[in-house]
Amino acid sequence: MNKKIKILGFVLTVAIMVGVTGQTAFAAGNYNIQALKLNTFNGKQNDTSVFANGVKNNVTGYTYTVNGKTTGITSKDFYSNSDYIKFWSSHGLESGELFGDNSGNDKIYIKTTNPQWAGGNLEFVFIAACNQLNGTAGTRPIYAQAMLGNKAVRVISGYHDDAPAKADAVIASKFIEYAKTGESVKSSWILANEYYKDNTDVSGYNARYYCVLTHSGNAQYSRIEGFPGNTYTRPGSSSTTILRFSAANPNGATELSTESLETMEVPNYMLKGNKREISVLSEETVVEGDTSQSKISVILDEIGDTPINMEDFAVRDMELNWLDENVEGLNSNTLKNYDSEITPIVMASITEGIEGEEQTVAYVVNVPNRYEGIKISGEGYDAVLDKDGVIATNMKWSDFEKIENNTKTKPIIFSEAKEILDNHFRLRTVDSQNVDDMNADISFVYSEEEDIYYPTWVFHGEEISYQVNCLTGEVK
Repeated sequence: MNKKIKILGFVLTVAIMVGVTGQTAFAAGNYNIQALKLNTFNGKQNDTSVFANGVKNNVTGYTYTVNGKTTGITSKDFYSNSDYIKFWSSHGLESGELFGDNSGNDKIYIKTTNPQWAGGNLEFVFIAACNQLNGTAGTRPIYAQAMLGNKAVRVISGYHDDAPAKADAVIASKFIEYAKTGESVKSSWILANEYYKDNTDVSGYNARYYCVLTHSGNAQYSRIEGFPGNTYTRPGSSSTTILRFSAANPNGATELSTESLETMEVPNYMLKGNKREISVLSEETVVEGDTSQSKISVILDEIGDTPINMEDFAVRDMELNWLDENVEGLNSNTLKNYDSEITPIVMASITEGIEGEEQTVAYVVNVPNRYEGIKISGEGYDAVLDKDGVIATNMKWSDFEKIENNTKTKPIIFSEAKEILDNHFRLRTVDSQNVDDMNADISFVYSEEEDIYYPTWVFHGEEISYQVNCLTGEVK
């Protein structure tokens, strides 16, 4: 792995592909992307199209063909290994069942018929569905076994619990942005999900349940053909150990209890934000985000497989020191007054279907921006670091002023928000859920129409997060 500094944003610095090792030789017609969308996507983009077009339109020197379907999807499509990339988007259960909302598509039962994907052209699999890489339910060993054999699948990317259905398209888009910088498929999937996991605006909460399976050795750093960065020999039948990467405590360190939410004093005001001008101290890396609400993302190196063990204070010191040495517009003097959440990224080996002990290979530090103790959705400073230091960061920080609520309506308390959402579900049987089973929180959420932040109750469902505006009662 080579050290590198890149920025993701409106302007992307394209790395030069160097040191190509063992590049797979394909005929032009075999660079196919199988994009299969079994769910409806009203009100948002089709993640399979975003991904497939992101690959096709940003690669030079390779001719990619997109085989896209939203209906008529069969079990043969799922079990096929003839295409180079498979991107599958659907619902998924712990039982291993895969299905969708669109009519005319097959249901898949992976525990009844295990996929066997080695031996063909298939090298990368993306499964945007719940529970398919679940260890407790026993689906993960099935997918790990599907990777093994001659002409093996390099990487499977997905989720070990609920998936972020509403955010799947923006995650696919962010994955492409990371991959365009020369980052591996494994690292790009992890970072794209980390980028959105705390963003209520896109319903990104369940992105924290990401999971990646790769072969051990250099194959874990594989890139999609035509994207920049090193490439590595495709694993064969001699590669029998699969590595699993995921977050150790994906629920985070500061989940609010129902009791604390019930007694919380709800803000009776909105916020107006003044975004800070943040820049990285290098001419190569001074790049703004692609929208006014975007974070600046910096990548310095890959997420690797070397075990580390650091105390929380050392992790915090390392990420704050990097900030002071490399960034203007945001520094440790601001962040030291804010609580941080530290999440280990862990790795475990899977050999002959048996998963080994987890080992920490990196830490993610999230420092959410807050106003009077309440998080600002999509705002904060995030850093991923390993034994050598910070390897990736995201930054967006604003200063806020209150806008008083001049209406006579009192802000909506937690019990009232639950009742509002429950009534919302009663009128809509399609996505009806039990509100009492949801994790909940309160955040200031940005309204693009009004350019202000509203205090908002956020309920995290099985695939989608729901918002109840504390001052208007509007449900989103």
